[in-house]
Amino acid sequence: MRVTGETEEKGLSEKLRECDIILLSERGLTHFVSRIFQRTKKWHHVMLYLGRGLTFEAMPKIGCVITRLNLTRKQYKGFMILRKRDLSKKERDNIVSNAIRLANDKAKFSFAHALKTVFLRMTFLKNERFQTNMPHLSHKDRLGKLTCSNVIALLYYLGGHLISGRHPSAYLLPKDYETMKDFHVVLEKIYDK
Repeated sequence: MRVTGETEEKGLSEKLRECDIILLSERGLTHFVSRIFQRTKKWHHVMLYLGRGLTFEAMPKIGCVITRLNLTRKQYKGFMILRKRDLSKKERDNIVSNAIRLANDKAKFSFAHALKTVFLRMTFLKNERFQTNMPHLSHKDRLGKLTCSNVIALLYYLGGHLISGRHPSAYLLPKDYETMKDFHVVLEKIYDK
């Protein structure tokens, strides 16, 4: 298992549980542009907490990777931690083991699918009638079309839970996680107001 990163916000891992979802707003011009394309003022990146101070995420240049928890003011404008209400220990273990497998397999981030998702969400997926007729990608197809937000939905699905009933899992954006009914906010911190 490859792990990158070195720091952790003091005491934060004590508040987290395996499979918590972390929504992030990162600093920098690239992330500012990402927020514009995703039409969001806050969250444009998603991570999954694995436990023991480790997180899983899909990053554009690296792909699926396990990193040390690092939610400091220097790197982020803010974050929100969400927890699914009804996950059993067995389901959490299944989600975590699938995330570790994707990181070990060095699953790639798909720029093409990220652009397609943003395009569809800006145009066709605004129409709820279109959403219900939108073809869902098979799980095999999804593994070749990973982005930070749909890989978390895939891991939850493989663990027996559907993240969204509104948008197809393959076309989720980070902001969609904030409105999921079965999740509650564990912690939200905004560094810059």
